[in-house]
Amino acid sequence: MNGYYVNKVILAPMVRVGTLPARLLALKYGADLVYGEEVVDYKMARCERIENPVLETIDFVSPEGVVVFRTCAEEKKQVVFQVGTSNPDRAVEVLKIVQNDVFGFDVNMGCPKKFSIKGGMGAALLSDLDLSKDIMKALVDAASIPVTMKMRMLSSKEKTVEFMQGMESTGIEAIGLHGRQRHHRPVVEPDTDMMREVVAHVKIPVIANGGSTQISSYEKAMAWKEKTGCASIMLARCAQNNLSIFRKEGPLRKREVAREYFKLAVRYDNTLANTKYCLLKLLSGRDPTIMVVARATEAIDVARVFELEEYYLAEVERQHELAEKFGFKMSQIDDQIDEAKGTPLELLLAAEELSSKDENEKEDGGNDDANDIGDQEEQSKKRAKLLENLISKDIEYKQSFFKKRKITPRMHLDKYATLCGKEEATFDVRQQLPSRKYFSICNFDGVNYSHTEPIANKRKSLQASALVALMHLSLYVI
Repeated sequence: MNGYYVNKVILAPMVRVGTLPARLLALKYGADLVYGEEVVDYKMARCERIENPVLETIDFVSPEGVVVFRTCAEEKKQVVFQVGTSNPDRAVEVLKIVQNDVFGFDVNMGCPKKFSIKGGMGAALLSDLDLSKDIMKALVDAASIPVTMKMRMLSSKEKTVEFMQGMESTGIEAIGLHGRQRHHRPVVEPDTDMMREVVAHVKIPVIANGGSTQISSYEKAMAWKEKTGCASIMLARCAQNNLSIFRKEGPLRKREVAREYFKLAVRYDNTLANTKYCLLKLLSGRDPTIMVVARATEAIDVARVFELEEYYLAEVERQHELAEKFGFKMSQIDDQIDEAKGTPLELLLAAEELSSKDENEKEDGGNDDANDIGDQEEQSKKRAKLLENLISKDIEYKQSFFKKRKITPRMHLDKYATLCGKEEATFDVRQQLPSRKYFSICNFDGVNYSHTEPIANKRKSLQASALVALMHLSLYVI
């Protein structure tokens, strides 16, 4: 099946962007394959497959009644499901749940964010070739669809080639290769020379990724692919900013693309929060309606921006009538608003319990070798580094206050990042035991921000840390 990954232009996996509306629009504009946003194995393994007669979709719904992944017949032969995993058995469990409804199955071995690394997922797997091979071999043996993986460059050509050849030996169909290393920020240009060198050492197709800053059209995407020597190319940031970049004839005006995206978001009952997030990426910072979208509290407000009020009302009524006809209860889509991307509380608690267990064993005279001491010292250094660059305030996020202003602190901070050309803020959420309250640390532009008192609600904790950042930057005064 290697031919499926040759001379293809692909929508890359992107959290909060790669939901069904964006995938379908990318296909409409000419994408050959589309990747869904990464979903962690723990979360997907708990889901039930449900056929949705109202939307004509296949929904994978969690026990809490939330749609974790939604797909439809229109994209079945072109959509790739991406999983975040660190365990062969769990990976296979998820594969068996989704493989009858998607074209391909991909493992994320490139995400450098903390939420992936601390779970042994994403780029953490690049440090464990044996485990990575076990995961991919287990998937290949169990799969009836193409299996692939996506990775980043390692510290040297030799290490990158060794890892890629190890992946190839498991029987996978293709490798997605990001041209930056794990520690590189997006401002660092991808190493296309090394990409070309390592690609020559494997026989399976390699999909180039990481060139968005140099790509503004289909033609330039093809030129960058040739520069890397890869068989295909995968577009991320340049696609989230204009999904029509897949058009061979050239991209369309951003507002036109945003309007088409909104229609699909309504058609497939996407959440307002996720729809707004994607629209703010698609709309130009010069568009006078961008703040109207950001402040919208109802989908009808967004519909008016695009002169789609009648379409919106008719579609909502149609869905309501079908739901009554079929006796079907609609489930809300999971907008993966926190950076954990579905990392389950159980996993984070398990890590806490393991740490407690280790400490207890040491108090009881258990094994206390040099490796244990080294690990503790390393953790202490990480905590110290975090705290030395931490700005905190005694503040509480009051939802009613911001509801009146129709924009949350996180939305405000994202908008500021977009206008200033900075990276979006990332968040690290920790639960305090035994109180089960939360502390959230917002990292923006190299600085960490947090609230001083634990908060019972996770989302309010996230908003509070973003609010601290805004206040410190003099962007918000309360």
